[in-house]
Amino acid sequence: VARNRYIQEVQGYNTTVRQFPTNITAKVFGMDTKPNFTVTDEDAISTAPSVDFGDSAKAE
Repeated sequence: VARNRYIQEVQGYNTTVRQFPTNITAKVFGMDTKPNFTVTDEDAISTAPSVDFGDSAKAE
């Protein structure tokens, strides 16, 4: 969810920086487009982490 929100915000920022007349103001203040979020190993983050809470019989 957070990654998608970040990507949407970067896309919105880049669109604003490129559109006229805000692109003139952006150039004056040195605002440039930002790179989007990329992952080098998509398979590594697509699997959920395994969680072990120990033996539930000992907790009782």
